[in-house]
Amino acid sequence: MKRLLIGISLVLVVAIVGMGASYQQGQKSLLDIDDNVRASFPGDFAELDDGVISYYDRGPKFGDVVVLVHGLSTPKSVFSNNVDHLVNAGFRVIAYDHYGRGYSDRPEIAYDTDLYTRELQNLLDVLSVNDPVTLVGNSMGAANVISFAAKFPSRVKKLILIAPAGLEPKPPLLPLVTLPGLGEWLAGRSFGSPNPGYGEPLTSSSAVVFADNYMQQFLYKGYAASILSTLRNGVVHERWDDYGAVGRLGIPVFALWGTADTTSPFSGSEKLRELISAVELLPIADAGHSIVYSKAATVNRMLLDILSR
Repeated sequence: MKRLLIGISLVLVVAIVGMGASYQQGQKSLLDIDDNVRASFPGDFAELDDGVISYYDRGPKFGDVVVLVHGLSTPKSVFSNNVDHLVNAGFRVIAYDHYGRGYSDRPEIAYDTDLYTRELQNLLDVLSVNDPVTLVGNSMGAANVISFAAKFPSRVKKLILIAPAGLEPKPPLLPLVTLPGLGEWLAGRSFGSPNPGYGEPLTSSSAVVFADNYMQQFLYKGYAASILSTLRNGVVHERWDDYGAVGRLGIPVFALWGTADTTSPFSGSEKLRELISAVELLPIADAGHSIVYSKAATVNRMLLDILSR
């Protein structure tokens, strides 16, 4: 029996080492983002504390500022169907790629709550945005803007959460990503052939264009590592302390949420109401997680209604 256990342990060790080596080998075929590569990217760039961030800043310079914050795996192009709508209504719209995503740098650092709060703080400072802004967070971006508001409440006018993450408990199998080698292998497999529709069909032409932009991230080193580090640092689940802190601050909070969402289940709205009793919940019937672009007309109408108040 002892020999059997030793044999099984050795097989597991060899398998995990092999998985890690497979991940590292796959990374060698990817490109680095440097100044020469960046010159071919659209949009603007800002040197922040942890590296270069890709962003755009559109609309009237002195318009009310709306900042769009994307989620775990999607770049800022997830908001492609929303930006012009807001700009045409007179708002100054800022959107950016998180570190590790889109056209931003992929620094080899901890992708934790502090990093996501710091990148937003840095960007607002670089753009000299000093008055309170409306933060629109999609999926993990919702949890990130909640954490930013908890730390810098004087900089936040309103919070609009779209399909918010951070309210669900950690999945039972999540600890697997903490295992060296195995976590890297899982990240490479899970984000090697992504489905930006979160299981929903990409039927519209705009959704297909977004999918193309989404896939570009995988050409460059560091994307899978940034996702893995984010999961390992607990950014996506159980952000209850920050939600509760915001609930005590009195900042207006709105939540747009598809009732058929299986990525951030609509049942999490009960936890949201528990932590932020004054939240205004705006359900979108029979819609899934990708409402920011799959239900863009509905989302845009709701955004303008909230922003006009």
